[in-house]
Amino acid sequence: ISQMTVGEIMDAQRGSLFAVGKYQIIPGTMKEFVQNMGISRDDVFNEETQDKFKEYTVNYKRPSVGKFLTGAAGSSLEKAQLALAAEFASVGVPYDMKKGEYNGRYPVIDIKKGDSLYKGAPGDNAASISPEDIAEALRKEKKINLKPTPQSTRQTVPLEEIPKNLDSPEGREY
Repeated sequence: ISQMTVGEIMDAQRGSLFAVGKYQIIPGTMKEFVQNMGISRDDVFNEETQDKFKEYTVNYKRPSVGKFLTGAAGSSLEKAQLALAAEFASVGVPYDMKKGEYNGRYPVIDIKKGDSLYKGAPGDNAASISPEDIAEALRKEKKINLKPTPQSTRQTVPLEEIPKNLDSPEGREY
């Protein structure tokens, strides 16, 4: 996969290929990722290209994560955790949730803290990353992000501590 072009990946996602790469990017998300990050269909889907997905997720698709990491007013750890749980089925939700509480559609059943937001949905997703692990990773990244440097008071969000190879629920676009 890392030798193929982005266009080849996108074409293959119309057939037998679904979630791809170390961030398990699904077809609808891939299209948005390519459009928003200025990626060409001719770019190789290598590690460098895949790593741009972190910036896309944090700053475009799930901005509550980026806001938390930069200490923006109104941001919270819980909002960032829930945003990551919405993006990656393998990330557990930070608190018990009632059916439809997230966006009127998810979860499809009442769930407990640490369950996948998509538990009970087609694909029967299960969380493998606890809310405590995500909270620790987010706090660590926020500390790094807000630490002053000689060149500026803020750093680019690296997100190296957020677990790789996260899975997304099948057949859903967000």
